[in-house]
Amino acid sequence: MAVVTSDAVANTREVLDSLGLLSFFSVVIGRESTKEPKESGVPAKIAVSQMGSETGKVIVIGDAPVDLVMAQQASLKAGVAVSTGQVPYENLCVLTPFALHGFDELFVKQ
Repeated sequence: MAVVTSDAVANTREVLDSLGLLSFFSVVIGRESTKEPKESGVPAKIAVSQMGSETGKVIVIGDAPVDLVMAQQASLKAGVAVSTGQVPYENLCVLTPFALHGFDELFVKQ
């Protein structure tokens, strides 16, 4: 898994580490990783490449419209929107058929 953020890589790693989550992410892409913004799709493409995967096999889980635009611009399989309070659920539903009210609705079938 990867994190693509508008924050700095060092800050993101520090937060993930303090939450005990850093080991789950093999790649962290931050604002200094590319000059291109998230909505260009470039940061997601960099993450996919560093993970050794293919864009058509990767999904984005995000909480803002920019995350969904990034998924589309990077030709990822899908963009899943999770309403965390930043953007209302109703607004996210307009952008993707994969909108959730919160992280408690997120699960992975194997």
